[in-house]
Amino acid sequence: MNIDEKTFQVLAQQLQQQIQSLFMKNIRFFQSKAPELANRFQKHNAQKIRLHLTTDGYLNLVNSTLNNKPVYAYDPQQFCQDYVDQFAKTPRTYKINFKAKNILDEENVTYVSIANRCHALLGKLPDRLKALPLEDTTNTMILNGIGMGYLIPQLLDVTDIRNLIILEPHDDIFHASLHILDWEQVFAHFEQPDHSIKLIVGQTPRNSMDELRKHFYRIGPHHLINAYHIEHLSSKEMQDIISRFIESARLDFLPNGYFDDEQVSLAHTVHNWRSQIPPLREYSPLNNKYLDTPVFLVGNGPSLDEAKEVLIENQDKAIIVSCGTTLGSLKKMGIKPDIHIEMERTRPVVEWISAATDEEYRKGILLLALNTVHPQVFDMFDIRGMGMKANDLGTHFFSRYIAEGNSAINLAFCNPTVGNAGMAFSVALGFKNIYMFGLDLGFSSGEQHHSQLSTHYNMDEKHQKGLHLYSAKDDGNSIAPGNFGGSVVTTHVYLAAKGSFERQIRAIPNLNCHNSSNGIWIEGATPTPLEEINLDQVIKDKNGLIKALYQQHFYTDGIRPMENNATVCAMFKPLTKALNAMKALLQTPQSNWDQAQLSINTLHKLLLSLGLNNDSQYCYTLIKGSIYGFNIFLQRALYYGNNKTEALGYYNNVRELFLEFVTLCQDKADNELLTLDAKTRNLDQKVKR
Repeated sequence: MNIDEKTFQVLAQQLQQQIQSLFMKNIRFFQSKAPELANRFQKHNAQKIRLHLTTDGYLNLVNSTLNNKPVYAYDPQQFCQDYVDQFAKTPRTYKINFKAKNILDEENVTYVSIANRCHALLGKLPDRLKALPLEDTTNTMILNGIGMGYLIPQLLDVTDIRNLIILEPHDDIFHASLHILDWEQVFAHFEQPDHSIKLIVGQTPRNSMDELRKHFYRIGPHHLINAYHIEHLSSKEMQDIISRFIESARLDFLPNGYFDDEQVSLAHTVHNWRSQIPPLREYSPLNNKYLDTPVFLVGNGPSLDEAKEVLIENQDKAIIVSCGTTLGSLKKMGIKPDIHIEMERTRPVVEWISAATDEEYRKGILLLALNTVHPQVFDMFDIRGMGMKANDLGTHFFSRYIAEGNSAINLAFCNPTVGNAGMAFSVALGFKNIYMFGLDLGFSSGEQHHSQLSTHYNMDEKHQKGLHLYSAKDDGNSIAPGNFGGSVVTTHVYLAAKGSFERQIRAIPNLNCHNSSNGIWIEGATPTPLEEINLDQVIKDKNGLIKALYQQHFYTDGIRPMENNATVCAMFKPLTKALNAMKALLQTPQSNWDQAQLSINTLHKLLLSLGLNNDSQYCYTLIKGSIYGFNIFLQRALYYGNNKTEALGYYNNVRELFLEFVTLCQDKADNELLTLDAKTRNLDQKVKR
């Protein structure tokens, strides 16, 4: 009901004083809590969305670009209360699942063998929150849009939110909330123990995703399990942020870098450096040094078969870079690559190379491999260089031996596939014109998983099955847009590889990528049909070019020798104390749901404390992937079953498996820390010559 003009004017003056007073209070609060926000909004002038006092006597938001159209259909405070009441009855949660890993010799692997038992335990259980209203306690909530701010205290009246993330891409709307919501009171709730709040305001979708990743790594990726999601005043920008984040979350927070990977990385890196394999020391893009010479980056995907003629016809006009098992397929084509790339850390890489090539063929090929690769792989090539994998224990440890004033390059975007490593090395050397072949990252040819020329098809089907290859029929596969239209079946690992390619391309503005693979579409790589590739200039001295690039980018000067094994192992002694603390934390079965949740949070804090201490930072890198993984399992268990009592039973089952892992982890750290990988696929007996 409209109010008379005189009453309206009095109300307007009172409201103006109230909201201005609250605004200044909030600015003072954020000056101490988040100075960047305070400085940004202290003199902000609304451009599009602004506060407006309606003739009914309440404040609303209006859009000045739409003839002052109201944002809320009726009183915003009541609108938000109605929304909260409905959400409390039928809340929406995110579902992020982590698939079991199928690996060779699972019984020899400390983390994965136990992790797969956790998957088996939890895989078929009912989700307790699926059809339940909000409980008294909510672990994590993501609020997509702040609106005027009424929603937050209304939600807190219903449930104790432990971790709140607020995404608000519109500065005007957050500015309005500073006049309506007492942010100091909101923050007071989240400054309680085991509570957190994260504001992401006015950021692009990409920056918002980066902020979300960093925040969840800080509080623990386990908090993403069954996170509640509220879309308030949803916009295209916010929907884009959330859809991208959820799409990538399983990949970003998948517990990679588990204990066994990191242990092998450390052992192989130590051995490779003692063998004086020169590391990558120069990164051409940093000096804006680029080469026009084209590179053919060749993967072993099914569409490699279609590219055979183009590769043969242009092999003298481009630098040929083979990736992983592609080496054998190229040999059958009669093509010898200039550079060969390896990234897998286990010893069977030696068997694949031996089964597909011979010593004579490999002579003169430059091997570029990650520091994690088995030392015997480097022994198979007469020219070799080592790239230091980013976010890796071996790389982290190796950095302590780089003398002051020197550096080595941490190779970003080099995983999860060997094709990513090939792209990363090519970019590091300064190549800017890259053509991609056989890098399908999916199944565009039915069940075919590799080129028909691949060594994979030189063995019986029963032996192929024993390789645990990705299949087009695997549960959990996805559909992605095809490079030449349509859609392609793909896996979560291939989607991660796609993301890695895309981030690499975005990072180097001068990069020109042409994707001729008949697989999934990669943003930033131009889909290029094979018939459009016709290079006209022969490279006069390929060997001379490769030799010059190798000498320029790979050398050993300025890196100190490593100590003996006993001294290296002594640097990991803090791990014993840390594992004992974790074991003590989870030693006793839990009968209280809230205490179980607290134990998970404390386990994450114990892990972070390792990383923040210079004396134990290597121990942190060694176990962080595994601890992230177990925290996710423990968190999932708390939300499965028909009630909290059942959930605690599953939690305690996972807790027992965690204790088993800790015992195995300690034993391996004590006795096998620098032991090289010794797995085998017995390919010499399986591959038909």
